[in-house]
Amino acid sequence: VGSAASADAALSAGTGAPVGHAHGRRKRAHSAFFGVYDGHGPHGHHCSRFVQERLPHLLHRDISQGTSSIQHSIHESHTICNDELRASEIVDTYSGTTSISLLVHPDEHDDEATSITISNVG
Repeated sequence: VGSAASADAALSAGTGAPVGHAHGRRKRAHSAFFGVYDGHGPHGHHCSRFVQERLPHLLHRDISQGTSSIQHSIHESHTICNDELRASEIVDTYSGTTSISLLVHPDEHDDEATSITISNVG
C-alpha cells in the first residue's frame, strides 16, 4: 500500500487485499484499490488525508465480510467514512473532499473474469 499527498490532494493505492463475494466464491482472490481525494475549503487538506487513511480500510473490511455486492460495499464504505469525518475533530463546515476511486477485483458472476468498479463522490 502506498500513499502521497500535496496541498489539498491525496491519493492511495494498494494491492493484494483478499476479497470475498456474496456467494462465497473466490474468497482469497486479490484486488487492487486506487483513490484520489481532492480537498476543498480551509481544511480540505485535512479532509482529503482523513479519507485517504480511512476509506481503503473501511472498504477492505466491508468486502472481506463477503456479505454484500462490491457496489454496496463501496457505497457503504464511503457513507461510513463521511460519517466518521463529520464526527472527527476536523472542522468540515466549509471544507470537504471529493473522491474518485477504482477497484480492480474478481468478477462477482464469472470466476474467470476480472472487473473494474469506479466510484466518484463529490
